[in-house]
Amino acid sequence: MKHKLIIIGLAIVFVLGLFIWYNIPVRFLSGADSEEIREIYIFNGNTGQGFIVNEPERIEAIVRNISASKFKRTEVALGKMGYKYELTFFFGNKSEELIINSPTTIRKGAFYYYNPTAYLGVSSIEWYERDAFMENITDMGYAPLSEIYRNYTIEQGKNDKCVVMKNGYISYGQEQFDDFLERKRTGKNAFLRVVKYYSENNMVFVFDVGFADGKYYVSYYDNGVHLVDTYTDMFMDNSGVNLPNSQQSKDLVYYLCNENATYHDIVMSGLSSQSDAYIKHFVIYKKEL
Repeated sequence: MKHKLIIIGLAIVFVLGLFIWYNIPVRFLSGADSEEIREIYIFNGNTGQGFIVNEPERIEAIVRNISASKFKRTEVALGKMGYKYELTFFFGNKSEELIINSPTTIRKGAFYYYNPTAYLGVSSIEWYERDAFMENITDMGYAPLSEIYRNYTIEQGKNDKCVVMKNGYISYGQEQFDDFLERKRTGKNAFLRVVKYYSENNMVFVFDVGFADGKYYVSYYDNGVHLVDTYTDMFMDNSGVNLPNSQQSKDLVYYLCNENATYHDIVMSGLSSQSDAYIKHFVIYKKEL
């Protein structure tokens, strides 16, 4: 009888201890010094593509977002499939892995951990991923955009086999644009450097356009700040635009956009006095008919 009571007592202590352990809040990377982490390998579970983050400020931001909140175990993850990002942190001669399922959910080992008020920086990681993608896809004999965007010329654009648009219309690079369309049509990754020149103010703007995993990315610099815009669709429109002054333009236009809008709608949205009426887009090609 005494032996049975001991076993029952131990079982109660074990279950109680397991209950307490299960409900203790957990903080990830709490002891990690971002300066000791040399790089983070991030794998996208949706696309099957990975990339490396090794810039100190980005490493620090990722570690800070993860370690700032405490999480509670919510359910067993064994046997569950699918995830957003798997992160591997390399520091010293060791590494640590964890999975981010959403801005508020981490998967580590056999469990999911959740905090409804957490901010795991998924949007920032997506930004780093787009940035890394554009850097990788640009590795096709082109100089990095960061090195040339300030003093680039249309002559350099022609020599580099870019699509050159002068005052809104293509003046060079038809072959490169056709190749971009063909690669996109067959589902391959595609890259195009677009140079836009405006003679009125003698301004040159350089854009890197990438296509991968069904999305379009436009990489550029604005006042020295690197930006990457994402678009879901590319449209072709040759229906023309009726302007308020009764002028009509008839052009063949290819443009990137996140909504189903005609080019006429886009032009008119830019002329509207209402700021929220503007339809964000990027013209990748324009030719007079």
